[in-house]
Amino acid sequence: MNEKNNSLLPFTVIDRRYNTGIKSPPTVLCEANSIDDMLKDMVLPSTVIVYVDDMGICYNKDGSVVLGSLYDVCCKIACKVLLTVYVRSEAAADFVISFCKQYSITDISVMSDNMDLVKKMREALPTARGVIDFRAMTEIKEPINIVYAVNSHHAKTAVINGSIASRPLLRYLQQRMITVFLFDDSTSNTELHCIIQYGPNGIITADADKIRVAYETYPIENTIVRHPFIIGHRGIPDQAPENTMPSFKLAVECGAETLETDIHVTSDKKLIIMHDDNFGRTSEGSELVREMTFDKLTHTTADKLWKGTQYEGVLIPSYEEFLEFNKNNDCVLFVEIKENNPEIVDKFLELTDKHDMRSHVCVISFFTEMLQYLHKKAPEISLGFLWLIIAPDQEAMNVCESHINLATENFACMDLNINRTNRLYYENLMHRGLTAWPWTYENPPGADNLYKEYFYVMGGMTTNNCEWTAKYPVDLTSEKSVYSVPKGQSIDIKGFVTNRLKNRSLADCSLFVIDGSEYVSVDGCKATGVQPGKASIILRHTFPFGDYSMTIYSVPVEILVTEAPAQD
Repeated sequence: MNEKNNSLLPFTVIDRRYNTGIKSPPTVLCEANSIDDMLKDMVLPSTVIVYVDDMGICYNKDGSVVLGSLYDVCCKIACKVLLTVYVRSEAAADFVISFCKQYSITDISVMSDNMDLVKKMREALPTARGVIDFRAMTEIKEPINIVYAVNSHHAKTAVINGSIASRPLLRYLQQRMITVFLFDDSTSNTELHCIIQYGPNGIITADADKIRVAYETYPIENTIVRHPFIIGHRGIPDQAPENTMPSFKLAVECGAETLETDIHVTSDKKLIIMHDDNFGRTSEGSELVREMTFDKLTHTTADKLWKGTQYEGVLIPSYEEFLEFNKNNDCVLFVEIKENNPEIVDKFLELTDKHDMRSHVCVISFFTEMLQYLHKKAPEISLGFLWLIIAPDQEAMNVCESHINLATENFACMDLNINRTNRLYYENLMHRGLTAWPWTYENPPGADNLYKEYFYVMGGMTTNNCEWTAKYPVDLTSEKSVYSVPKGQSIDIKGFVTNRLKNRSLADCSLFVIDGSEYVSVDGCKATGVQPGKASIILRHTFPFGDYSMTIYSVPVEILVTEAPAQD
């Protein structure tokens, strides 16, 4: 056992370095057929998944190979890789609960396709991270049901087959604070690269080395396969008064995918939008919000901080006004509960449901009591814990474990202050199935801080300046998904980029072959048929990003090389 914390499986800092240009690629979880062989891989996976029976014996996924007792597995992997235990029965869940308590194991994930078993283990082991296995599903028609199922069973991560995934599906789930691990059910290199380009938080595989080889086919520095969401902090307060309707509207126009706001309860038990508990900073006066009526507040101006007359007379909005506006856009709403007061939560749920917006909201708060209360009242809603701050005398990795445990105990993702965090901190959250949503990128120090940390692994970036990223590409697609070219002839393949403003434009692209290099050759954006057969290519686009460069890729595109037409 580890003498420092008396745990059989102590908290382990994972630092994986692949020979790839992908910045912080998806974490790799291995459903191993041999623990010893897995530990010999050139680059270890971050996590091993073992299937535990009623007696604590660990097996591979199909149960054909005994990996050893759970105790033996823990001894072998301690301080090397993380552990996820998969259970299929009540007795197996009971064994895992008892085992973790006996050996003081807290840095562990629990997984099952039986959601009630995950919930049971999470309730008994508050720091164990929950993973729900949806691999039995052959299609996902209503992705919000995945969000609700994961959250209501105290989990944070959904496992989905790569063969039914897509970029839009993953973005929908991830924007609502759900971590997505894709199962590598690929039967070709093309399918594997589809999985990578969908942008998962992690990939589950039986062959971790295969994933390493795939990552190494992306050599260009600053390659991104998953973009963080841009969150408008109180709208866009550098361009309009904070927490006002003009600010929210302008944030959406400047590419915000999520809007963050704050709610307070009035003296007559209604909700208004305001950050402070009094309105002296943004309005004239110093009264407390809770001591004023709704009518008085919503007829009070919020333009005190704004110089000039453009927004003169703009009013404090109600929460319902905020909801009404967002019915007509694709934004997710991060709503901060500003007081340790259950009345706010009750009213928030009432109004959110009145406007049929539960599928669009996540709740964030500094108060663990409010997170716990809301999770009991509406367990399907995603939560974020704000009180995660690294003090000036602290080093990020020294508090990483306590931050992870605090968030997990409160069923929350990690909404943390940006000061003194680093790449390794964020990556260790990713390896454990947690997402980070740091705040606040603003002037000063300016845009460079956001551009630099954009390449870290995070769910989203909360900023006062959504315009900083508005025009940069976030998606690359080809004109068609399948092309046909005769042997000996060439075609130009056009690529198109889309930015956060949803503007689509022709892009300067290059191609590379991922399958069937014997059938097609590429030069720049030109593909030439070599001999009849089927090949797959990926489009690549590199562009300036602040003072940096960024490279993005398309999903694979099919090239069918046919026989050359007969000559007359």
